[in-house]
Amino acid sequence: MVLAELFKLRLSLLVVFSSVMGAIIVGGLSVLSFFEFVLLFSGGLLTSGSGSAVNQLLEKDTDKLMARTKGRPLATDTMGVSSALLIIGISLCLGLLALYLLSPLAAIISTLAWILYGFVYTPMKKMSPFAVFVGAIPGALPVLIGSVAVEGHISFLAFILFAIQFIWQFPHFWAIAWVADSDYKRAGFKLLPNVNSTKDESVAWQCFVYSLLLVPVSLVLWYNGFLSLVGLSVFNMFNVAYIFYSWQLYSHVTDDAAKKLMFYSFLYLPLVLLSLSFLIIE
Repeated sequence: MVLAELFKLRLSLLVVFSSVMGAIIVGGLSVLSFFEFVLLFSGGLLTSGSGSAVNQLLEKDTDKLMARTKGRPLATDTMGVSSALLIIGISLCLGLLALYLLSPLAAIISTLAWILYGFVYTPMKKMSPFAVFVGAIPGALPVLIGSVAVEGHISFLAFILFAIQFIWQFPHFWAIAWVADSDYKRAGFKLLPNVNSTKDESVAWQCFVYSLLLVPVSLVLWYNGFLSLVGLSVFNMFNVAYIFYSWQLYSHVTDDAAKKLMFYSFLYLPLVLLSLSFLIIE
């Protein structure tokens, strides 16, 4: 249980899910052998878990200030710093080794994601809302890692999958920051995208704009022959819902509207990736 909390298991499993779906979308349902699946799953889980542990190690004092994080193992001294460092080192080495066996490039990209998340995004959260942009890069790299593990290079389709996951994160994360605003302010985090990091129409408008950007991305997939018109319609069904909830936040500027956007954003990515695994034309 302590290790699951240190690894932020739900987040790490989403990372693994994105990687596996990236592999399936670019290569088909049978692209991974059982051994390759184990390597991708374990490599993603261990590397992501290591990054989450770094995040908690650097923020152990900050975590004590927030209701949603005060029960974490380092914040409560359930786990010591030396133990955390040992787990971070072992899990990172084993995770990168597993990914390297699949593709050296996948291991390199995973290392980049680990560094950006742990040592750029994490400290930047107290400095500037630009942290969200920085954090969206490692947040979108898992789907690229999965595709690279299969193809051995960054293909055009893999880049578009990265773009989808990158753009999705802005309304997603700003909705979370809106709902958890009081917690984040106690910790000194500046995550809402305006000068004073306050909940207002400018934040909601940016959520709306980013959700709109997913439509032209879907058109790029269709124009380049990766989606049929039926596939385009299905993808945009999810996009329209995302746009709707973002517009609702802009129209009402309420915590309730932010919660609805946040909850839908949790559903959006797995629904889209699962759909694309069936809809993408090889």
